[in-house]
Amino acid sequence: DGTPSSGGHPRGTDLDRDRFFGEPDYNYDTTNRNTYSVMLDHDFGNGLTFNANARYSKSDTGFGYAYIYDALGANDPTGMVDRNYFGSDKSSEQFIVDAHLLYETNFNDVESRTLLGVEYNKFESKNDSFYTAAPAINWQNPVYSGGPGSLSPFNSVANDQKAKAVYLQQDLTFFDKLTASIGLRNDWLDLRETDRRTGTSASGDFSEFTKRFGLSYKLTEELAAYVSYAESVAPPSAGTEPTLGTQYEAGIKYRPDAFPALFTASIYDLTMENITTYEAPTYLPATVDKIRHRGIDLEAKAEVTANINLIASYSYIDSKIVENRTEGTRLNSRH
Repeated sequence: DGTPSSGGHPRGTDLDRDRFFGEPDYNYDTTNRNTYSVMLDHDFGNGLTFNANARYSKSDTGFGYAYIYDALGANDPTGMVDRNYFGSDKSSEQFIVDAHLLYETNFNDVESRTLLGVEYNKFESKNDSFYTAAPAINWQNPVYSGGPGSLSPFNSVANDQKAKAVYLQQDLTFFDKLTASIGLRNDWLDLRETDRRTGTSASGDFSEFTKRFGLSYKLTEELAAYVSYAESVAPPSAGTEPTLGTQYEAGIKYRPDAFPALFTASIYDLTMENITTYEAPTYLPATVDKIRHRGIDLEAKAEVTANINLIASYSYIDSKIVENRTEGTRLNSRH
């Protein structure tokens, strides 16, 4: 259980964390989630192993609050600011299972690792959103008026998603120096979204083939460099178009012999299409057609003493929306 917000703050005024402009009787954020997992593995010997993991989860979430809808800010001489009520009730169920065979062997100076697997993912959700005007409040002397009572949803959406996939990955290491990785995957997505108020539905069936490639080379026994390319596909948070991704990455890894530590540095270029965002204060789903992230990641892990480990990291991300009505702006960092 928690509280979602402070109710906002009037524009043009100093932020006072002790001031609350929402409604104490309508300010909640609750989550109830149950998850059950099963894991199975078996070693057939001679380098062949089998692994399977399954998880079922069920969750119920909800929030409600009043927030300032501030047209004039502090310029209103009466000190009154408009507000709205906003709330959501969502329930979801998911079952996902992944099973794969792993075969590891050696051919003279070549180490081989072959992974072959299947995945099944079923997800269902229902989400009601509530929105209506709330009594105005005096930001200089707030007096609360209580909650909104019963609300009718202005938006009610049900999602039914089924995804199946088969994947293959082959890793080859030559002379303990050069490692090459190739991954192939095909996803079949059956997506349906229903407006429960009108009974209308939209659906889509997709078959998406994605691939990934990677090379890693040991420059010395302590230093390695790598490059990679990867594609991805996933069911969307809203709508019936899958989320697609493409990433290029290059970096170095340094593991000194003198003491236990690992230092990494990487640069990447990531493009994603059909992204669902939830912007404050209403947090209603909206689709961004295409975004591009370019960034640098630096990380250090070191065992300073037998009892003290150090982890330090730095990230810089240049995020831009490249196809949408907000083209050129930065995507909300919390997504």
